[in-house]
Amino acid sequence: MALMSIAFGVVAAFFVGLFLYKAYQYKKEQRAIADMLHKEANKLIEHMRERYADNDDEFPEASINSLFSDPKYLTTLVTVLVKNAGGEVRLDENDFLELSTDHYVSVYVDTNSNAILLRLNSVNPYLSLEGDDDPVYN
Repeated sequence: MALMSIAFGVVAAFFVGLFLYKAYQYKKEQRAIADMLHKEANKLIEHMRERYADNDDEFPEASINSLFSDPKYLTTLVTVLVKNAGGEVRLDENDFLELSTDHYVSVYVDTNSNAILLRLNSVNPYLSLEGDDDPVYN
């Protein structure tokens, strides 16, 4: 009986160690992705500044963090989203109530086309949206 208890303890300790190691790896990968995204977003901002240099308009001094807290930028972003959705987006009370605190939007920047990709994600890294052929684990 004591031998089984020791064996169970060893197996349990192994799996706890494996879980902690995987959690550390996951956190490290997420930090690397966030750092890369931040760098790419800043490259996009620099590209936009260069394009504004040709016009008389002055591009606002901003970082990616300050852009998402700027009401003018957010208004422009919503305007582009509505335009891309065909000119109209209907949101009712249920749309807001169906969101949980597990949902969030990731922002990706395609440096080849200078496009911004907004993707709905969940805190659960293994949850993908129904019909999602290309799940992204964040």
